[in-house]
Amino acid sequence: MTKRMFLAFCLGLCAVSAVSADFGTNVSKRTVTEGKFYKKDYAAAAKNSRETGRKLVVLISASWCGPCKQLKSDITKAAAEGKLPKDCNIVVVEYNSEVGKKLSVSSSIPQLIRFEKKSDGKWYKNSNIGYLSPSKFKEFCNGEK
Repeated sequence: MTKRMFLAFCLGLCAVSAVSADFGTNVSKRTVTEGKFYKKDYAAAAKNSRETGRKLVVLISASWCGPCKQLKSDITKAAAEGKLPKDCNIVVVEYNSEVGKKLSVSSSIPQLIRFEKKSDGKWYKNSNIGYLSPSKFKEFCNGEK
């Protein structure tokens, strides 16, 4: 293999690695088949929920928390595959952020907070503390838990 071919091959591998690594961690405002995932943009997710009546699910997490990382990974995977729960906007916020502190219902993480507009026109808040499997997460988002 010539030096040029080898260099082109290495650059190609780097580009593929960068794209695949970036896709898993920087899904932002990705529109998918059923729901929307706003990685860290709480304001945009909340605005869209108010305008459309979609449920808003907030994952409060921390970078050092193992169960939080797993839940974020599950959500990112579902978003990439177009398998988010119906009529639901999902956003991840850090526990120590202003929004995280304001919405938090406990000192434990991960926390899931669901805001849902009921038939009376009022928004109601439900929460879950701890990791949920992908199927249980979907149930929570759909209001079944």
